[in-house]
Parts: sequence; C-alpha cells; structure tokens
Amino acid sequence: MALQFSDERTFKYPDLFTVYARHFWQDQYPVMGSLQASIRKYLISRWREIDRQTLSQQALLIINSMAYFDPRDSIYQKAQEQLDNLRQSAITDADNGTRWKDIADADDLNTATEETVGLLAEAFHETSYYPELRSGLIKWLLQANTDHHWQSTKATAAAIALLCQAEGALAAPPQNLNARIGDSAFDLSNNLIQGQSFVFMPTTATATDIHLHQPGFSPVAGNIVAYYFTSGERLNLLNQSVQLHKTLYLYDNSRHDWVPLTESTVVHIADRIKIVLTLESAKPLRYVYIDDKRAAAFEPIEARSEYTAESGFPLYHSIRDIGDQFFAEFIPSGRWNISYEVKAAYEGTFTNGPAVLQCMYKPEIAAYSNSSIVVIF
Repeated sequence: MALQFSDERTFKYPDLFTVYARHFWQDQYPVMGSLQASIRKYLISRWREIDRQTLSQQALLIINSMAYFDPRDSIYQKAQEQLDNLRQSAITDADNGTRWKDIADADDLNTATEETVGLLAEAFHETSYYPELRSGLIKWLLQANTDHHWQSTKATAAAIALLCQAEGALAAPPQNLNARIGDSAFDLSNNLIQGQSFVFMPTTATATDIHLHQPGFSPVAGNIVAYYFTSGERLNLLNQSVQLHKTLYLYDNSRHDWVPLTESTVVHIADRIKIVLTLESAKPLRYVYIDDKRAAAFEPIEARSEYTAESGFPLYHSIRDIGDQFFAEFIPSGRWNISYEVKAAYEGTFTNGPAVLQCMYKPEIAAYSNSSIVVIF
C-alpha cells in the first residue's frame, strides 16, 4: 500500500530536496498515482533550465531522475548524459583527486561546498560507469580539508557518509612513515597513543635533501618546520606565502593627520603613535595568533581588551603589559590592516621589535614583520 501522509499537499509546491528526501522511502512506501505524476512533472520542468542550475542542484536533479524514472525513460537517459557532462568538466590529477573549478577556486570550503561534494559523489554512485570519480572526490575532499573542521553538522554527516561508503576507494592510511633528512633516518607514526607523530632534529646546517617513504598509495599530510636564529632585519623575508609588515605613524597636530614615522621624524613625550600591521595572504587563515611586542618607550592608550571588527573581520585585541596580542578564528585571503594606538612615554632610543603571526593549529604557517628604531626626545 502506498504511503499517503499528506503527500498531495507536500508536493503541491515541491522542491529538489523534498523529492530527494522522499526517495529514501521508495522501498517501504512506493510512490504511485497522482503523487508519482506530480513528482515526474516537477523534475521534467527542472530539466528545462538545467543550464542555470548550480552543481548541487544538478547533482540533486540527477539523483532524483534516476530514482523516479525507469532506465528506459528519456529523462533517465538525460540524467546519464548530464553525469557524463559533469565528468568531462571535472579536473582530475593523481595527487589532488577530482574537483570542479567552481569548488576548487573558492577561498575556503563552506557548508554548501561540502554538501555539494557529497551529492556529486552520490550522483556518480548511482551509475557504475565512473567508479574512479567517486574515489577522486573523496581524495580531493580529504586533501582540501586537512587543516579545517567541517562547517556544520549536515556537512559532517555528508562527509562521514561519503567516507563510510567508500568501499575501498582509498587504501587505509599507513601506520608508519619513513623519513630521511640528510644523513639521519627517522620513523614516524600516526598512532597518537603509542607512536611517534613528530621528530625533532638539531643541526648546524640546513638539510639539502629530504626523503619521505610510505607503503601504499594513500595521501599522507605532514609538515616540516625549521627553527633557526637570524638577524631581526631578515625576519620578514622568511615566509613568502604570508607577509606581515609593520608601519608606524605619528599624529601631526598641526595637520591633524597621521604621517609615516621615519628615522628622521622627531618624536616627543606624549605624542600619539599609530601602529599598523599589514597582513597579506593568498589563502585564508584559521585560528590566527599575532603577538606584537611594544617598544619600552610606548604605553597603550586603550586599557581594555575587547572584540573588534574594525579590520574587516572579527578579532579579539588583548592589551598586555609588554605588548598587544590579537586572536582571529578566521582571516580571509587578501590584504588586511590591523591598527592600534600608543603614546610616547620615555626619552631615548628604543627598538620596536617584529610582530609575529602564527596559526595555532598549523605552526608551519608563520610570519614576522620588520622591526624599527624609534628615537624620542
């Protein structure tokens, strides 16, 4: 017997997600009669505007068409043709897997992107023609999300369902990884309880070659972080992917404007100084910590730590005795300015040291600003 839980009212104004949700009950409660006609009519109307559909909508339309139409029907065949079109427009390589330009060009994975990947994988799973695309999608999803969390509970469920249904699409990750840095060999393990997940190697010279070996073909994510001492003038040259620059400005009372502070600028007691940290990054950054130590001659004008969005993104500004600290959960790609004011409190020659940026969960992403000398009369 067909299920009739106000189906007529539910599908009077259907949408792709409603039709998609209903198809999970096909075996227990088959769609029949006027309800079946209503759903098919709606899907046929959506195929007339397929060129204006997003990737997510196309995937939903393909899944629904294969669920509600017979394989001999023209709509079912049209769904297979569209699936082939999606396959031809996909970007695939051995290292990063399979993705589409609309998704891969985005700054960061978001809820819609993660759910779209799950729907695309399900659409290709409906047919046995392209088994390699499903494994490619899984590989890209894991590669793109190595340092991020899933954006929502729905996205998490979609990702877990996709990984659980991989059916051997990806080999199990290895327990051990062999590494050789110069003449030293190491064994690493992803076993957080009994294994060794990192190795520290002191050396007096930079390694000229680094070799990694792991059994199998599963992707493995890891990082190499080098700590070394160098002069302060060269700190801002260490990292080219993320740039941090510090600029000091002096408030000119006669011009009522901020002027750049140079070595020849005369600074007096009680003068206002604005410190501007300019951050440039080609990729979005997550869980960012910026520590800017103040010169001993400066005293903060503000005394209260607080959240602010003046920089263009939410930021917590913590005012400490020896400097200012900034915490941001997410900084979009691009160029951003973070500024705050201090005042000159002591006479003498002082070093205004470099600001340090680091992603708290990816310590290999770090940047240092330039430093400067400030003379106060």
